[in-house]
Amino acid sequence: MNLKLPLSLLVLFSARVWSSPVCSRVHTIGTGSAVLTSGRAGPCTVVSVGTEANDCSDEIYIFDMGQGSLRSFIDAGLDIHKVKAVFASHVHQDHVQEMGTLEFFHWFHASEEAMQNYTGLEFYCPSGSMESDPSTLDTTTCDWLRKGLEPFAVDVALRGMGGGPYMNVKEYRSEFGEAPQLILDNPLVKVHAIRVTHFPYTSDAYRVDVEGAGSFILSQDVNNDGNKYLLKLGELGPIDLLVEEITYNNLKSLEVDPGDTIHTTPHVVADTAQKLNATELMITHMIPPPCRDDLGPYTYPFAYFSEDDMHFILEKLGVPGRITVSRDHTYIQFPGNTRVQGPNVDIFCVPKPADYVPWRQLYGDSSSADHLKAFSFASVLVVLFSLVKV
Repeated sequence: MNLKLPLSLLVLFSARVWSSPVCSRVHTIGTGSAVLTSGRAGPCTVVSVGTEANDCSDEIYIFDMGQGSLRSFIDAGLDIHKVKAVFASHVHQDHVQEMGTLEFFHWFHASEEAMQNYTGLEFYCPSGSMESDPSTLDTTTCDWLRKGLEPFAVDVALRGMGGGPYMNVKEYRSEFGEAPQLILDNPLVKVHAIRVTHFPYTSDAYRVDVEGAGSFILSQDVNNDGNKYLLKLGELGPIDLLVEEITYNNLKSLEVDPGDTIHTTPHVVADTAQKLNATELMITHMIPPPCRDDLGPYTYPFAYFSEDDMHFILEKLGVPGRITVSRDHTYIQFPGNTRVQGPNVDIFCVPKPADYVPWRQLYGDSSSADHLKAFSFASVLVVLFSLVKV
């Protein structure tokens, strides 16, 4: 007999198993970029779903996993065996470098019984070339993922445990100009993907809808022009949170958008947040990261921006909701929009340049960085409350 339960019953059943109500958290596990930066792992955003008793983390969905982000994931207290799906937006090393390592350790730390029937984590990846011009380099993100375990082949053979790790690749169609594709659909979590421009490359952005616990857009890597595709994701319904990559490099004034063909400038981030009417904005994958100007062997210098500079610029450009300049381990919980900032990384800051002037001062704003003070105070309260509960 083939019994099909209505979706509403499936949701109720799932909620009862999790001792409803359900909550979600959006974590910025890695907020760095393509170069090594102290205190910041490579790009990695996590959406966790569950009950508050389990820190909203009964199920975990990972979006990209760059250098250092697996260690950051573990340091954040997240459980590798609660990962339900992993999404690879494109094959740049800072977004996928540790996906094979993630699969290896998911297998390596499995129980003996789980090893005997091991099928591997599900890795979702877009079809089509990562290059805007396929004749330049006709390779796909999925091609790379299928080779993700090659560095571990000798180790796996020597250990001879169970069936070995397995890159369970789920390839989905992703082409420019197409409507968002529903690539994951379960009773509580739905994920849509859409191809975006990251010229001269391509990438995918995502919309995550958690039943009763928030709707989020994750830009991953997108340039100014590609933000129009994020608006297509917004057409599917209201948005609680926009998680955007951002480049402040070459920004000289609030009046002039310097433009960028690879990443997104603050002017366009603000415009996108306005058009989506997002309740919250988290910026991540920041170029340069706050209070750093030493990002590798580039021929041009990176400008110096503090966390408060970044917040102030977006505020002045008209971002409608609350702004979060993310650190590794920052998260926002839904419903309720409870925000917990990650550890302070000022220890890794470079000295301020001699000619540095805070942007608030440049634009005659005499107010102090009250949002950062509130951040620190709120974080202390959350920690104290957790200790009381224990």
